[in-house]
Amino acid sequence: MNMTYFGIFLAIVIAFVMGVFIGPKINKTQEQKSLERSRDFYDKTYLRNSAVTSLWKPEGWEHEYFSYDLRSWDAGKTWYALEMEKPNGTALKEDRIIILGEVEDVYPGLMSHNTSWDRLIKHIKKEGPIDNVNEAEELLDGTGITIEVDYSKNIGKKVTKKRENKSGEPRQPKPFKSGLQTNTIKGVIEHPQLNIPAYTFEEDDSYVECRRCYLVDDTKK
Repeated sequence: MNMTYFGIFLAIVIAFVMGVFIGPKINKTQEQKSLERSRDFYDKTYLRNSAVTSLWKPEGWEHEYFSYDLRSWDAGKTWYALEMEKPNGTALKEDRIIILGEVEDVYPGLMSHNTSWDRLIKHIKKEGPIDNVNEAEELLDGTGITIEVDYSKNIGKKVTKKRENKSGEPRQPKPFKSGLQTNTIKGVIEHPQLNIPAYTFEEDDSYVECRRCYLVDDTKK
């Protein structure tokens, strides 16, 4: 066999080996990447949130616990409330999903309740345990968990307003109506608009939500 034919033969053999051993690996890698992209798209687009809770119930619900099944098919832009219709001896052999409607129409307030829980969990994961009463009240707002605080014990003490930027970093406290950054607590009333505890002050005639005020000695906590 001369060198020309040998070179052609060798090229054919190499091409055959590459096709047999390397080709499938390339196809498998491409297929794997395609499956991973499809799975990633599915995980981010088709969402589900289901739970059983005693902390939130729709109006008129008389049972101790409430269960819900929420789905989104557009990456969380729109959420729908669902229920499962169980087989009942008819031609229906499998569970069937019934879409009740958009969550806010079916269960008003449930989405904000879940958002409050997401905020609380995110904060605890990042910051750890909550050791400040004011912060706890603010973070627990909307979760269905309440704490009782005797704010009257703070009468006579000085407070400052809590203030943060969009990143959650502390900023210089906003002045009270008196123009001061710290005021002295005079009494505790019910906030006329929010129906929650609010402080009145010695230095001016304003009132501020108790949860927005921090005792001066606690501002570093």
